[in-house]
Amino acid sequence: MAPIPTISLEQWRALVAVVDDGGYAAAAEAIHKSQSAVTYAVQQVEKLLGVKAFRLEGRKAVLTPVGRMLYSRSPSCRPLIRIIRCFGSVGASRSKIFASTGT
Repeated sequence: MAPIPTISLEQWRALVAVVDDGGYAAAAEAIHKSQSAVTYAVQQVEKLLGVKAFRLEGRKAVLTPVGRMLYSRSPSCRPLIRIIRCFGSVGASRSKIFASTGT
C-alpha cells in the first residue's frame, strides 16, 4: 500500500490563501510570504498529490475540479489556518495534515 501523502499546514495555508485572496500575489501579501514561496508551496501540494489544483487564465489562478475538491475540504483546516495567521507560523512546519484524494 502506498503511503498517504502529507501536506504541511503551511502548504495548505498557501493553497487556501490563493483562493481566498484572489491570486498568488494577494495570497503572498495576506500570509506574509513572498509570491515565489506561495507558488512553491502550491506546486509542492500538486506534486505530492499528482494533480493540478489551479490552471492559469492569463494572470488569474482558477481552481481545477480537483482544486475545488481540495478547497472544499478546507473548512476543517480553517481554524488552524486562522491561528497561524494570528500568531505566526512557529512550529507550523511540524504540523501535518493528511491529504487524501479519495472521498
